[in-house]
Amino acid sequence: MFGRVQRNLKRMDHMLRDLLEYARIGQEKDDASPLDLRELLNQILDEKRQEMEAVQAEVIVSDALPPLRMSETRAYQVFMNLLTNSLKFRREGVAPRIEIGVAEEADKNSSHRVFFFRDNGKGIGDRDIGKVFNLFTSFGGFDQGGTGAGLAIVKRIVDLRGGTIRVESRTEEGTTFIFSLPVAHPLD
Repeated sequence: MFGRVQRNLKRMDHMLRDLLEYARIGQEKDDASPLDLRELLNQILDEKRQEMEAVQAEVIVSDALPPLRMSETRAYQVFMNLLTNSLKFRREGVAPRIEIGVAEEADKNSSHRVFFFRDNGKGIGDRDIGKVFNLFTSFGGFDQGGTGAGLAIVKRIVDLRGGTIRVESRTEEGTTFIFSLPVAHPLD
């Protein structure tokens, strides 16, 4: 019983920290500056390397990634949360395959570029797809170590940067997040 109480207290602590982080987003000074997305993704992939190797994950990152105009901390949260979800919600017996890139139909003159983050994981069922960005919604159960705040944080960051985000998913085929973020132009 004591072990269960400890686990619940730890989970509550994690949820409170995530709630505070969620509330903090948008409250800080806007330190948007040109950010090398490729460099940021390399950092994230290095941090997740052991976890990726353990499940034989393959991550394919487009060569055509534009620099972003946003805080490194917030960009890190977006891509780290999406990668963490892809690794966590993988199909049993199937090595994760994750693709990160830019939608080709994007308007190159726009202040935003459309990105995609695609995996071959468990997918999200039709009845749950409308809830994926809700705070503290966890479809895999809280026993997998999360609080269900990651995608809510991603959406909040994207929204506050003037972007949009949506999800396409098929059960047992994978999930694709399509979102827009502000880009830095050569004159920035």
